[in-house]
Amino acid sequence: MSVIIGLTPNDLAVWRMVNRAFRTQLAAHNTFHLSLPSPPELFSQHWSKAQVMRLLSLKQRRQLLCLTAASGVLANLQAAVRLAGCLPTDEVCKAAVAAGSEEMCLWLWGQGCRMGLICAAARAGRGELVQELLWLWGPTEGDMVPRLVCTTARGGHLDLVEQLRPLAPVGEPRPRDFLPAVAEGCELPVLQREYGAAAAALDGMDESDWFGMVVDMVEGTTCSTTPDWEQKLTWTLDLLDGLLEVLPNGLPAKHARNLSFACAPAVSRQGALPRLQWLLPRLPGLLQLRHRNYLKDANDMDTHEYLLDRAMEHGGWGILSAASHHALTGKLDFLRAIHRRRPLGDSPGWFKRQIIRDALHGGHRAVVDWLLGEDVLGPGWIAQCPVASAAASGDIELMALTLASGGPWMLTHGCRWGDHPWRQAAESGVIEAALEWLADHNCPAPQGEAMQAYTKAAANGDLRTLARLLQLLGRPYPAGLAVECVRPLPLGSCAAAAVVRLLLQAGCPVDWPAVLEAAVTRWHFHGANVLELEELRAEVKARGAGGVQGGPNETWGGLADHNCPAPQGDGRMQVYKKAAANGDLRTLARLLQMLGQPYPAGLAVECVRSLPLESCAAAAVVRLLLQAGCSVDWPAVLEAAVTRWHFHGANVMELEDLRAEVKARGAGGVQGGPSETRQPSMLRFWRGPGWPLIGDFGDFGP
Repeated sequence: MSVIIGLTPNDLAVWRMVNRAFRTQLAAHNTFHLSLPSPPELFSQHWSKAQVMRLLSLKQRRQLLCLTAASGVLANLQAAVRLAGCLPTDEVCKAAVAAGSEEMCLWLWGQGCRMGLICAAARAGRGELVQELLWLWGPTEGDMVPRLVCTTARGGHLDLVEQLRPLAPVGEPRPRDFLPAVAEGCELPVLQREYGAAAAALDGMDESDWFGMVVDMVEGTTCSTTPDWEQKLTWTLDLLDGLLEVLPNGLPAKHARNLSFACAPAVSRQGALPRLQWLLPRLPGLLQLRHRNYLKDANDMDTHEYLLDRAMEHGGWGILSAASHHALTGKLDFLRAIHRRRPLGDSPGWFKRQIIRDALHGGHRAVVDWLLGEDVLGPGWIAQCPVASAAASGDIELMALTLASGGPWMLTHGCRWGDHPWRQAAESGVIEAALEWLADHNCPAPQGEAMQAYTKAAANGDLRTLARLLQLLGRPYPAGLAVECVRPLPLGSCAAAAVVRLLLQAGCPVDWPAVLEAAVTRWHFHGANVLELEELRAEVKARGAGGVQGGPNETWGGLADHNCPAPQGDGRMQVYKKAAANGDLRTLARLLQMLGQPYPAGLAVECVRSLPLESCAAAAVVRLLLQAGCSVDWPAVLEAAVTRWHFHGANVMELEDLRAEVKARGAGGVQGGPSETRQPSMLRFWRGPGWPLIGDFGDFGP
């Protein structure tokens, strides 16, 4: 046992599988932590299971990418990005930089994560990585280098600030942007030095703009982590008082509003109460503090109670807004604290409807149950909540509750679904089973609603949800869909080409001039998205496929759209069998879609029989047929598999597992039916220190 002393928990979980003795000695180590290095083979084996990703929302899939990036294992991150069906975000870049894996950072750079990655490296003070990424970027334009200088200053890395400053244009970064960054990340002597050095530039600044800069410095100082934050805040507030004395018309309204938010970053920190108690009395007395915003930002009970007391002293202003926010975020303890001071049952009717809908929107069952209690609001208020209220949560039980509880007025006026349930679900990136529940219950999806759902999924870079929506809502697709999916993409997104490729695969027509015009308008001519779209267009043109990536005839303007006669009878069966025999699931899926139902009798059996002896694709082929709605004669399929590979072949065992899965699901044989909402036994999530999600994907039993 001395060999394994000092190993990580994930290493111990691997050693546990070596033999029975280790299994006994290491019984407690049956969990793999995603934020620690883990064997790529085990990682891929778990996350490649279809039912695992189906049960994760967009938020959870993004957390999976962040945690995997934090482990520093590039192979695992590549597998996670491929399987999760969502693109890396800035948070993934921050995790990769924190892990110290240059190889992973360069791979993310190649995936289009550029501004987010280089800013994360600058904030962390990774000078060599920043220099390398700047070299890869080439000639820079606009405010990129000044932005990096400010980001580095917020991280407190003065050496890197001095390295980057000569690369910025003359006069950049402006004191208006740079000094608040220094106030947040650097100590008081540095702030005073930079403020004095900027005096020449500040002389020509309008007094109102100067005041706005100092307000931003105050905000940066309130959330500063340097040991001398009190001295910095005292100094910046003295600057503020001096400006108030010379301003002819007093405090400008826009800066008063900004100053009222200055405490918000400090309030959101854990253990913020001591800093807040020191800070609030020192803000200008003429300012009416916005307690509502502070109550929303509080993250611990002591801070919340302190702010709640101050809000009650001012007549309870903003408390209802804070309660609504707590319902949305699931902070039940904070709601109870508010209810003790100001009973929610005495609130106006519009607020009662709103707070229930907020709790449903967030998917917080405990909050919903508490609000519907007789001593709070009462159970009748659920009848005024349409399904759209719960659609964003992806919680099928809450969606079913709202559908079953719709009141007479809602049913009479045909509004039990509410406004934009498909859009709400797509924007939140709910689990696939929730989307299927909407489809199975005939939730209406007019063209405008469908377009909004598609564009919201695209804007999130959520390719998995977008693909499922394309399947569920089906053709005809809204006109101009490709253009509308490109336009709302964030400026930092690298998803344009991936989104358009997915639309092509689904058979959506693409107006290339309009798509490229939208991309140029959004990212200008030199944006990575524009270049990737040009490459995709050239690829499509070279293939002569009219625009659809896939098999040789998988085109919008291909065989089907040119009225090529579809094979009939045995000819159709032969087409399916050839694709199955090649293990070409993409072509088989497209053929099933293009040739359509009714499928030939005995299709599953014939596809299994056509597989080569060395093939391991039997279960994958049958699963694909089930997804397409093809009936499967299980005894005949298993008999064919046994005849081909005998009883102990992997194909036979996988088919038996698939049959048992279908039977247990009770979905008539179709993978992904509405009942697929259970959590796999080998997948558990819980809150832990450091990262919000820790996954157990290696529970190997007792």
